[in-house]
Amino acid sequence: VPFTIVAPDVGRSKVARGYAKRLHAGLAIVDKRRVSGEETEFLDMIGNVEGQACVIIDDMIATGGSIVDAAKACKKFGAGKIFVACTHPVMCGPAVDRLSGAPIEECMVCDTIPTVGKEFPQLKVLSVAGLLAEAIRRIHFSESVSLLFK
Repeated sequence: VPFTIVAPDVGRSKVARGYAKRLHAGLAIVDKRRVSGEETEFLDMIGNVEGQACVIIDDMIATGGSIVDAAKACKKFGAGKIFVACTHPVMCGPAVDRLSGAPIEECMVCDTIPTVGKEFPQLKVLSVAGLLAEAIRRIHFSESVSLLFK
């Protein structure tokens, strides 16, 4: 297995499993529980990340806590390089400081939300303009858009 897809919590495991299957990658899930409103406790890593390049996936980064905790858990269990792939970079509060200090090689996000003033060294912003343009074109010509997302 060339790399492992990591779900930062059990709630993202179904999506992570889909990515892992499609990409012929390993799968790992960070098992944690909520201690209070904003505090979580790391319990275990389900799956093997030892020596693996890991890609932590999530739909959005708000404060960065879940992503950073997942990255630290991967390192604790012997992961190699750690990457993050996230759709929406909300990045509020302590997110930029947390992410810039995390053991993350690269944090790839889409340009669905402006990142001006929220930059940090590992941040890489990818454009969704081409995908959206093609979806609009297909809708206009009554063509299927489902093929764009397979």
